[in-house]
Amino acid sequence: MQQTTQNTNRRNGTIPSFLLGALVAAIFLGTIGIAYVFLPGLFNNTTEDTSTTYTEDGLVSNAFNSTSRGDTSSGSIDDIVSLGEFKSNFARSVALLTMLEHASESQVLELLDQSKSIASPDRRLSTQSDILRRLTILDPVKAMTHATEVAWNRRAPLVRAIFTEWVYKDFEAAIEHAQGLVESDQRVALETILKSREDWSEQDTIDLAREFGQESVASDVLEQAYVARAIDDPEASWNAILNDSKTDDEQMESLRTILEYWVMRDGADIVSQIEESISHIDYSGSIFYNALVLLTEDAPQNTFEVARNLGENIRDEALVYVTGGWASVDPRATLHAVSVIDDGVLRNQLTNYIADQWATLDPRELLENLSAFPENVHRSARGAALRRIAEESPQEATQLLLEAPNGIDDYGWSVVSRWAEQDAVGALDWVLSRPPEEQKHLLQGILYRVVQEDPQRALETALGVPITEYGQGLEERVIDLVAQNDVDQAIAMLQSVRDHENTKTFAAVNIARVLVRSNDPFRALELGLDLPEPLQRTYFNNLWLQWVQWDIVGLYESLEKFPSADLKSKAAHEILSYRVLDDYRPHRHFTAEQLQEMELYLLDDKD
Repeated sequence: MQQTTQNTNRRNGTIPSFLLGALVAAIFLGTIGIAYVFLPGLFNNTTEDTSTTYTEDGLVSNAFNSTSRGDTSSGSIDDIVSLGEFKSNFARSVALLTMLEHASESQVLELLDQSKSIASPDRRLSTQSDILRRLTILDPVKAMTHATEVAWNRRAPLVRAIFTEWVYKDFEAAIEHAQGLVESDQRVALETILKSREDWSEQDTIDLAREFGQESVASDVLEQAYVARAIDDPEASWNAILNDSKTDDEQMESLRTILEYWVMRDGADIVSQIEESISHIDYSGSIFYNALVLLTEDAPQNTFEVARNLGENIRDEALVYVTGGWASVDPRATLHAVSVIDDGVLRNQLTNYIADQWATLDPRELLENLSAFPENVHRSARGAALRRIAEESPQEATQLLLEAPNGIDDYGWSVVSRWAEQDAVGALDWVLSRPPEEQKHLLQGILYRVVQEDPQRALETALGVPITEYGQGLEERVIDLVAQNDVDQAIAMLQSVRDHENTKTFAAVNIARVLVRSNDPFRALELGLDLPEPLQRTYFNNLWLQWVQWDIVGLYESLEKFPSADLKSKAAHEILSYRVLDDYRPHRHFTAEQLQEMELYLLDDKD
C-alpha cells in the first residue's frame, strides 16, 4: 500500500524527533563534560570544595552523568524539581531530554507524576510534552491515556507531542488510534500526522483527512504548507491558495504573508500585478498591509505612487497604510505628496494622519509648521501636538493652549486629561486655578483620575462647582465613578449630594446600575425605597430598564415589594413588553400562568 511504502521510507530516512533532541542534548552535555575535565578553570577557579553548589552547569552535568552511563537508579533522574534551578529554558530542556534518554517506563512515569507539581502552567505543559514524547517511544497508548487526564482545552500540546513521535514509531497504529479519539484530540492528532508526511501529494493528504471526516484539517495543513513554501516560490503559493477548496476570505492572513514574501523578493510592481486576482474578496485592502509597510520603509515615494494607482476599491486603504508609515519618518515629504490627491475627503483624512504622526515625531516642530497644513486641519493638528507635549511637559502644554485661539474650549479637556494620567492632583490644582466658568468643562477631563487617587477630594471639588439651570451637579458623575470600584462608598456619598432633584435621582440611578450588574438588584430596590417619594418614579423607571435585561425573573419575584400599585404596574409592563430587537422574550422565562398573573398588576394607563 502507498501509505505503508511511504511510511517505511520515512522511517528509514529520518531520526525520530525525540531521539534527535536527545542526541543534541547528549552532544551539548558531552561538550560540557569534556570541558569540565580538560578545562577545569572554566568551572572551578578556586581551591574550595564546590561539589554541593547548584550551578546551571553542575545540574546539567549531574543529569548527564546519571544517564550517559546508563545508571538511572540515583542522581537527578528522579528529581524533576531540580529542573526549576535552571534560569535558561534551553538548559532546562537539555537536562530533561538527557534525563529521559535512557529512562525506563517506570522512571518516565515517576517524572510525569512529579511534573504535576510544577506551578507554571506553561512550563508544566512543556515539561510533560517532553516526558510524554519519551513515553510514546515506550508505550504510545499509555502516553495518550495520561494525556487525556489533562483538561481537553489544555492538552493539545501533549497530543501533538505524542503523535509527533508515534508517526515514526508506527504510522499505521498512530492513524488507527487517532480515529478513535474525541474530535478535539483527533483534529490535533490528524494535523500532526499530515504534517509529518512531507513526501505526500496534496491528494494523499486530502484522502486521509477524508477518512476521518475532517477535510478541513487537510485544508489547514495544506494552507500552512503553501505559506511555508512561499519563501522560495511566492507566486506558486499565491495561486495555490486562490485555487484551493477553502474560501479566500478565510485565507486573507495567509495571502497577506505570501504577498509580504513576494514583494521582498520582486519589489513593489507585484502589488499592482496581483490586485485583480483578489478583487473578489471583501475588504481585500488589508491583504496589502504588511507588503506596503515593508515597501514604504525602503522606498516611500515609489510605494505611494503604486498605492495611488491601485483600483478604487483598495486605493484609499492602501494610501492610509503608506501615508502612516511614511509620515512617521518624513512628515514634510508625505504632506507634499498627499497635497496633490484630487479626492478632497481622502486628502483631508490623510492630512490628519500626517498631523498625528508629526505630533508623535516632534510636536513642537508641528506647531511651527501649522501654516503648511490646510486651514481646516489646523485645529486637529494643534490638538495632536498639545496632547503630545502634555505627556512630556503639562505646564508647557497648558501655557500653549492659553495662547491658542479658543484654547480652553478646543484643547483644554484633552490636555488636562493627559496631565491627570501622570499627576491627577497637579492637574486638579491647575483646573481650580482657572475662572469658575471654565472649571466644570475642564474637571470632566480629569475626574476619573482624581477619583482613582482621592475620591473624597473629587467629591468635595464637585460640590463646589455650581449647578447650571438645566444640568446636574458634578457629584453625580463622581458617585458614578466611585460606584464602579466601591459601591458602599458611593452609597455613603449620597447623603452629601446637593438638594437638586435630577442630581440626587441620577446619582442613585448610577449606583443602582452597578448593583444590578453585580447581581444585587434587591439592594438596588431597597436603595430606591429609601429615596424621597418625588424621586422614586424616575429612579424605578431607570431601574426596571436595567433589571429586566440582567435578571427578568428576579424583577418578577420582586413585584410585590414595590411601594405603589403604579410602580408595580410599570414593572410588570416592562417585563411583559421586553424585547430584544424584534424578538419577544417573556415567554422564554415564564409560564402562561405567570404571564397572566403579571397582567393583573397592569393599570389602565400603562404609559
